[in-house]
Amino acid sequence: MRVAILVAGLGAAVLLSCAVAGEWVWLEAEGFADGNFPYASASTRGVFHPQASGGEYLFIRPGARGRPLDPPGYPYLEWAFRVPAPGDYRYVWVSYGPSTGNFSWTVDGQPPIPAQNAASGGSYAEGRFGWVRLDPDGLDLWLEPGRTHTLTILQQQPERWWIDAILLTTDPSWVPQGAEKPPVDRSYLDVYPDYVVYAKSWLEHVLPDTLPDEGEITEGLWTFATPGEYEPLSFSIFARRDLENVQVRVGRLVGESAIIPEEELDLRVVRVMEKRRHSRAGPEETELVPEILDYNSPQNIPAGTSKQYWLIVHVPQDTPPGTYRGEIFIQPGNAPARELDLEILVLPFTLAPPARHYSLAYFPLREFGGRELPGDPLTYMRQDYQDMLLHGITSPSLYIPLEVSRGPDGSVEIDYSAFAAAMDLLAELGFPGPVHWRGIYHLYRDLKRLGLPSGEIEALYSEAVATVVRLREERGWPEIYFFPVDEPFGHPEKEAEFYYLAPLIKRVPGAQVELSLDGVVELPPEADPYVDVRAYNGWAVDLALSRLPFPEIAAQLEAAGDVAWVYYNLRGLGGRPEFSRAVAGFYLWNSPFSGLAAWTYHIFFGDPYDDLDGPRGDFAYAYPDPDRNFAPTLPTLRWEGFREGVDDLRYLTTLEGALAVAQEEPEKRAAVARAQALLGELKAQIERCGPELRGLLAYLEPEDYQAWRWRIAQAILELSGEAGGGGLLRPRF
Repeated sequence: MRVAILVAGLGAAVLLSCAVAGEWVWLEAEGFADGNFPYASASTRGVFHPQASGGEYLFIRPGARGRPLDPPGYPYLEWAFRVPAPGDYRYVWVSYGPSTGNFSWTVDGQPPIPAQNAASGGSYAEGRFGWVRLDPDGLDLWLEPGRTHTLTILQQQPERWWIDAILLTTDPSWVPQGAEKPPVDRSYLDVYPDYVVYAKSWLEHVLPDTLPDEGEITEGLWTFATPGEYEPLSFSIFARRDLENVQVRVGRLVGESAIIPEEELDLRVVRVMEKRRHSRAGPEETELVPEILDYNSPQNIPAGTSKQYWLIVHVPQDTPPGTYRGEIFIQPGNAPARELDLEILVLPFTLAPPARHYSLAYFPLREFGGRELPGDPLTYMRQDYQDMLLHGITSPSLYIPLEVSRGPDGSVEIDYSAFAAAMDLLAELGFPGPVHWRGIYHLYRDLKRLGLPSGEIEALYSEAVATVVRLREERGWPEIYFFPVDEPFGHPEKEAEFYYLAPLIKRVPGAQVELSLDGVVELPPEADPYVDVRAYNGWAVDLALSRLPFPEIAAQLEAAGDVAWVYYNLRGLGGRPEFSRAVAGFYLWNSPFSGLAAWTYHIFFGDPYDDLDGPRGDFAYAYPDPDRNFAPTLPTLRWEGFREGVDDLRYLTTLEGALAVAQEEPEKRAAVARAQALLGELKAQIERCGPELRGLLAYLEPEDYQAWRWRIAQAILELSGEAGGGGLLRPRF
């Protein structure tokens, strides 16, 4: 039979052969807190425990800050899952404690029923967790594959309790005893004496202990892309015995009238690192994470372990449409060689620029491993900003301040040279902007440090803003957003500083003030006259969606005439690329926000390649290589996921543009109707499983993203008259 093992909200169901008599789905309860549904807030959190399933359990704290238990029965907990096969999953086991927990439950939104103990299983972790089978009387638990189901638990009393795991099965005989899942029959591996090549979605993590599912074993890889696009593929080698000096290379891709040369095929080895579970976790709270796309080099793969490879295909801008074929060559030093077929379908259109903007917080690299970098800082900034451009960043963030000092005669001098050089660089590289200038943070404090009277501080501050506006006009810089104070609300001193500084900026015609909203979701009325650009905290927005939905935010923005961005910081999750792809793509497209500001390009505490040596965890979208002039040539999986999210939005922007043109052509009326229906269907799915970001992560499976992209591409082809091109419309998922 097959089984689905799911970390709710984070991973995809995995279909396996198993020795149990029925189908089953295993849910890790802490996936709910990681999923951060809008009604979770601070009321739930994952707690690490060495004897818990997955090393962590879900702790429920009704009445905690941000989400009181009012009224009783509020849907505190919800998991999204898919089943491996149709069946009656009426045997529902929950491992929780204490045994006096009082709750009701339901599946797929049916009327909830009280939790009644139908049978008991084993207990473990010194009795902290005990398995209970719930009586399903009153619920229809016939579940079908191919759609997302939900299991919801509703708390009835404001008591603390905890859940470790949930199991839904069609097997009446299996009784769980601890955190161990049933044994899995992997006899399908027996025909591979040396190694197995398999392919999971690149959105899924592959660790050394990952085992290939039968359906993932592959002879080839396939994907599609447009001219100019970067597209990732991934495969893994599972060693049945020790493999030595495994060398992998990729050859050029050959089409009917052109080739994609080897230099456009960037083959990488995924480096697994020990990382803190989130940025503020202690050094004892760690997990293994596939983190860096390392350079391709010979590998030793121990028996019983997996090694993941990652291929970034760049389709040159002038590549003709059609199918391009090649091979990936695998040659261990002590086992037979293999060839893996590689096929890329190049579509006959190019992608439009995204209809939204993308920014990324960025502190220029000044030191590495405790030592100051040699050379011109602009050299390192150029390398980093060029990498950001290639990954879809359009609106750079700039932290370079103005330099304030006293001259020999005691007068105040403001040096613009470092700031101007950085802005010149951004203009030269071709960033369309706007630029989020956070370097102005320091100006007020530097002026205040000189002991100047308030009137002189105010005059110098406004004069500096006016000079920046003038320099922008003279030197052709992108538009600049002035960012005087970060997240002031909830912090009285910062709030007072904002109300003092923002009017000084607004004295200058054309100067636009950006304000980050954290601690509040709605802009206070008294701040509105001084704000042009609102930067919403995505976590706070999603928690408030029940009372402040996206249409209401859009209405507020329209009434105020303000622009809105959203910043959605990646908290832990092992840097999963799905988070980056979802927020930069479908989430942003469906939201009222004009841009996404992510945090942060890199921030290191000590050695960038040792996450445990500093007071906090390191974070990066791309790591600098000290052997290559500290260039960001070691991207992370999340960075490639971000670019794919940008491309998802570019596909949608291209479709919307094609739709606008085709609406003027009567003969395309039917194609227009189909394209409009497709966009409506996508929006409805996002709204149904969200629209909060972490709801998308829970409900969408990895294959859903590519399936949607393929359907969007088909609609673009139909609207442009390119449909019906034979093989062009036949995907090989």
